[in-house]
Amino acid sequence: MAEYITETADETQVAQYQRAIFRHRVIFVVSMVLLIGIAIYSYASLSAASKRALREAKDVRMAMRLAAIESYAASESFYAPTASDGLQEGAAEKIAKLSSRDGTVVLTAWDKEENDPLAFTYRTGHYIVYFTHDTETDEDGWEVYYNLRVTDL
Repeated sequence: MAEYITETADETQVAQYQRAIFRHRVIFVVSMVLLIGIAIYSYASLSAASKRALREAKDVRMAMRLAAIESYAASESFYAPTASDGLQEGAAEKIAKLSSRDGTVVLTAWDKEENDPLAFTYRTGHYIVYFTHDTETDEDGWEVYYNLRVTDL
């Protein structure tokens, strides 16, 4: 009879051990699924927001061109290299009116012959978009960055 009790106890311990292993596996699988889900969601939201920022920056470029044409027709200058944002007074308001932007624009280079921006920075929320135009190859360069504040000093 004593042997039977020992065998039953061993079977009970084995069953408890198997249930514990099963619980650990379930917890591991659920944790991994949550981790992968969070990573996918983060990537998708950052990607969508960066594409929105890029689209707004492209709208700003078109608005700059239109505002520059209006300024040229009125015999006014559009680019002000000594201004903090590189724009003449009132030009930022024209750009905001013509585009659907809510960020800030800093014009850093202007092509007077083509009446076109050569370089500017557009900032909206945590995103910064850098635009450059290479006059030699006639190619545009767009770079989108996510600005993450690590510490606040």
